[in-house]
Amino acid sequence: MTRLRTWLAFVMLVGIFVMAVTVLVVLVAVLVWFLRHGVNAVVLGAFTSGVAFIVVMSLRRVLRHDSLERTGVPLLPTDQPELWATVRRAADGVGTRAPDEIRLVQDANASVMEDSRWLGLVGGLRVLHIGVPLFQTLTRNQMLFVLSHEMGHYSERHTALSGVTRRGMVALGQTVDDLGPRTVLGRIFGGYYELYAKVLLSIRRRQELDADRWAAELAGSEDGIAALRTIVETALTYEEFSRDYALVGVSIGLAPQALFGGYSEFLSDPLRTPLAVDALIAAEQPAPSDTHPLTSRRISRLHERRILMDQSTLSYVDESALLLLHDAVAVTTAVENLMWKNNSLVAVPWKDLFTRGARRRTEERALQVMSAFDDLGPDPANLNDALSAVAHGSGPDVIRLLAGGPVPEEETLPFVREILAVLVSAAFLSSGQASYVLRWDRADVLVDEAGVEVDVEALVVDLPGNGAAAEWLMKFLEGEGISRQWSPALSGTRTGLG
Repeated sequence: MTRLRTWLAFVMLVGIFVMAVTVLVVLVAVLVWFLRHGVNAVVLGAFTSGVAFIVVMSLRRVLRHDSLERTGVPLLPTDQPELWATVRRAADGVGTRAPDEIRLVQDANASVMEDSRWLGLVGGLRVLHIGVPLFQTLTRNQMLFVLSHEMGHYSERHTALSGVTRRGMVALGQTVDDLGPRTVLGRIFGGYYELYAKVLLSIRRRQELDADRWAAELAGSEDGIAALRTIVETALTYEEFSRDYALVGVSIGLAPQALFGGYSEFLSDPLRTPLAVDALIAAEQPAPSDTHPLTSRRISRLHERRILMDQSTLSYVDESALLLLHDAVAVTTAVENLMWKNNSLVAVPWKDLFTRGARRRTEERALQVMSAFDDLGPDPANLNDALSAVAHGSGPDVIRLLAGGPVPEEETLPFVREILAVLVSAAFLSSGQASYVLRWDRADVLVDEAGVEVDVEALVVDLPGNGAAAEWLMKFLEGEGISRQWSPALSGTRTGLG
């Protein structure tokens, strides 16, 4: 069945060429007929040439050979013998050859790519990319499942045609855009694109389930299910960690030293609210463009085959997958250094990064918020103007300006309080009365000079629609050395390498 699906994708790929050649032949035949009957075919000739160019470019996109993007830090077999042994074990277990290279990357993901040629029929350089966050969150045996899954895509030639079939989708989509989706030819190519995408995505989802099955036969269904749950959690937590912490200083050219050490501390902080992973998995919604089945379906399939797969003689190892790496600190630091070098960023200690980066982020947000208040009147707004405007009912108007359109009524009040908190936080920062402190459970902790947290949310909670609250807050801020005429501004300059 797997081979049948793969060849169906290939046949449909060939169909792109058949369609393109047919269109070209018909256009040329029509042009020749007009010329033989003495009809001035200048316009038709120009049209034919334009369409022919679009179609030929579509075929070129399919046939084009793209070299592999080899990112990250290479891990040599001589330097990482245990990891390579595990990868080879995974490849042997699913009946395919091991990768030629293993590269360590920063993403919370793992993937295998091959530099295949001749429409994917001739294999080439095979590269495995593994993200450091997976080493930090998976056990050794869960990593075996992940590696076996990735290598399983090359069993029974799962991905022999994946690169060129993906290019076929891209080429068809671009051709439809070039021809115009409402033109006759655009509708013809568009209809084929929809059918092609439906078949190809169905094949790829089935391949994911096949790869899970082969991987579980090596690592066991229990570790397979645990790996799938952990990957969901890792993807979400690493995204949150990157957004709220690791990338906070990018606009001023700063990055953290010990990036992945910070992620480890973030995960282990006892005050951080853990994710409800099972609820998140249950709430996943399918999308027509998904190349993977829902995680809940993948887990369900492993549950169905649990008895068969758990008869494996493999022992389950609960040790961290980081133990697969020799000198893990050195190789993960090499990944960090490469990231910061490629992005022209200077690595500084976490405390320094967060204090400076979080301040700059708040200042940038405050400038954006105040610009919306500026649009409410003829003159540039200041803090007093902003507080007064919200107190007198203009908050929803500002929210519409910031959002670029209407906002649901139930979201308006929280949004108004949020933008007020941004302005007040920026005012505290500029006065020198407060600064941000690094806390892994919350990324917005502002403390005064004595180290006591400034509860900005409590200061602004009653202000919308309340003139007395606005005046009280303004007097309170004046007592902290903040002028009524205060307006946000950026502090400092970019400090990166670029």
